[in-house]
Amino acid sequence: MKTAQRESNFDPGAKASTSSATGLFQFTNETWLNVLERYGAKHGVKTDGLTREQMLDLRKDAGLSATMAGELAGENGKILAKKLGREATSAELYTAHFMGPSDAARLIEAARANKPGVAADMFPRAALANANVFRDKDGAKLTTAELYTKLTGVDVKMADAGLASSVVMPTNQIHQAALLQAKLGTALLNTSLMTALFGLQENKS
Repeated sequence: MKTAQRESNFDPGAKASTSSATGLFQFTNETWLNVLERYGAKHGVKTDGLTREQMLDLRKDAGLSATMAGELAGENGKILAKKLGREATSAELYTAHFMGPSDAARLIEAARANKPGVAADMFPRAALANANVFRDKDGAKLTTAELYTKLTGVDVKMADAGLASSVVMPTNQIHQAALLQAKLGTALLNTSLMTALFGLQENKS
């Protein structure tokens, strides 16, 4: 499986059936409106006169979605670094985008402690919206350590030892990659957007 092939299957218009998540980076309504309010003007987005639905539809713009995801990744990286006592890896930034930085930090700490029990019990809201993520290929429920490895592709000990990628491209490069690949078609997005944003490499199972 390619690590870069994540939530939206690289479809800029993707809409989750279990939540309000929409677009290439699966922003929920609340998160998108929040990040757009804080960073939209910085990137030339004019929201004056737009309805709520029109602002939410901007998530389907691959370039803008990637740019906002880059801004959010920067925020999440700072939060995780403070909580973890080290820089977040690239895949941990993806996990923070998927779960939110606080829950991502909780997952990492639980994986570090190798706590027994089911990850879905610890993160019921995320599990309800993304049930398949919290199970293995045979349908068995994952532990926190197993979920961490599934989301990041490595054992948490490797991340703590500095053996996992922590490279994140600047926002302007993410934006340019998004625009280029959006023009070329969604089939080619996997090697540009997610790799550009989170520095993820392809892992084959």
